[in-house]
Amino acid sequence: MGAQFQHSLLLLTQQYLRRHARRLARSLRGAFDGANVEAIHQVRVACRRLRAGFRVFHDILGRTRVRRWRRSIRLLAKKLGEARDLDVEIQATLERLAQIHDVHMIPGVAYWLAHLERERARLQPKVRRAVRKFLRSGTLGNMRRWWRRSVVTPACQSEPTSDRTRDAAQMALQICILQRRLDAFQKASASLSDPADQEGHHVFRIRAKKLRYSLEALLPVLGSTAEVAVEALKQIQGWAGEIHDYDVWSARLDKAMRRVESGDPMAPRWLNPHRLVPGLTALHEYYRQARIQVFDRLREFCTQEKLRNLWRSLEQSHFHGDCRESGETSAAPVCDGLDGQRS
Repeated sequence: MGAQFQHSLLLLTQQYLRRHARRLARSLRGAFDGANVEAIHQVRVACRRLRAGFRVFHDILGRTRVRRWRRSIRLLAKKLGEARDLDVEIQATLERLAQIHDVHMIPGVAYWLAHLERERARLQPKVRRAVRKFLRSGTLGNMRRWWRRSVVTPACQSEPTSDRTRDAAQMALQICILQRRLDAFQKASASLSDPADQEGHHVFRIRAKKLRYSLEALLPVLGSTAEVAVEALKQIQGWAGEIHDYDVWSARLDKAMRRVESGDPMAPRWLNPHRLVPGLTALHEYYRQARIQVFDRLREFCTQEKLRNLWRSLEQSHFHGDCRESGETSAAPVCDGLDGQRS
């Protein structure tokens, strides 16, 4: 790797790490308090982006350092995952409850909402412990010391972006990582041929997320085709995330309905299961139908020839292609009007 580009990559690593570490630090207080449900989401997004950065910049950061930071960040994100999932389901249940006009359906959905709120409240002490443990680990302080000690000369900071892009051909390690993630994503897309392959769809969602975050970390030194790919992946990730949510919620409702119908001995004696079943059944059916619709949109989007051309263009240009220069004009319109719902 050339000396000039090595410095450019170092600067990019510093900027990326600083931006997302600060985002994580800002969101931790809200996650600890539990007053703002969005804070936990922001913590988990920052964790995912930092982990993606550790992967693509590990030659700059050093393997030992990356291994230590990654372990700490992964544990925090995992501990907050269940709480975030419940926050999303509570919001979806609230929205669905507001749309119900049949009074016979309301008791079951209201019961389910109360159950979710209770489960979420029980998790908050675990969230607080996870945040405390992470802060005691000193990971944020260690990252802060690293980017302050890694000096980039003023000449390198002012290096034109176009020069950095031309030198990006020397970025062999990062390109190999992107290529492996693109290959894994395309392989996982085969699961879309089977609407019932829930496990395959989950893997596809994870592969899309990893590819997107890795591309975003390196966008300043990649071409415009990579920018188009990121927009497409945002949409794919949003739909795949909805599908995963519906799968999880439906499975949870299945268990709840079986407990209610069988007369759960742990349920309050005043609870009338006959009033709950219609609403729970209707909510389960709503999620099932919604999954079908979202899956159809996802599969239609992913099988477009424009999208296939986009992935092919990325591979052929080694992720440095420009839509306007490469002649792949057919790939550019694939993301018109996209507004991915997940970060």
